[in-house]
Amino acid sequence: MPETLRRKKILVIPHDLNEPGGGTSVGAWVLMALKGDYEVSVLTWAPPDLSITNRNFGTNLARDEFRWHTIDGRLRKLLAMIPSRLSLLQNQIIFRKAKQLSRDDGVDLVIGAANEIDVGAPAIQYVHFPWAYWPRPDCDLRWYHLAPLVRLYREST
Repeated sequence: MPETLRRKKILVIPHDLNEPGGGTSVGAWVLMALKGDYEVSVLTWAPPDLSITNRNFGTNLARDEFRWHTIDGRLRKLLAMIPSRLSLLQNQIIFRKAKQLSRDDGVDLVIGAANEIDVGAPAIQYVHFPWAYWPRPDCDLRWYHLAPLVRLYREST
C-alpha cells in the first residue's frame, strides 16, 4: 500500500492505566485523541482494567480499539516477590520491549506518557518529573533508599 494511504502506526507507552495520577491521565487522554485516526498499539506493564481507567479519567476507551502489549506475566510475578517497586528496572524492561515492538511492527512514532523514554525510535515524551533526576522529592523516598545502595542500583540500570 502506498505510504500516503497507510494509516500511521503509533505505539503509546503509558506504563499503567489504572493507577491514579497525572501521567496515567495523560496516557488515557492520548489514547482518546488517537483512537480511530491511527493504528495504535499500547504497551503497559500489566493488562489494564479499562472500566477503572474510564471511571477515573472520564475517557471512553475500549479494548478492541487498540492492539495491546504487556510485559510477560511470569516476569511480573517474579519481580512482584521483591519488596520494592523497582521502578527503574520496570522502565528498562518496558523500554526494551518498546524497542522490539517499534522495530518489528514498523512503528512510525512512539509516545511515552510516563516520563523519559529511550526506545531507539522517534518519540514524543511527556515528562512530569524526570525519573533520572536525583535526589527524588521526599514523597518518593522510602526507608530502603540508603544512599550507597541507591547509587549502586542507579548505576546498574
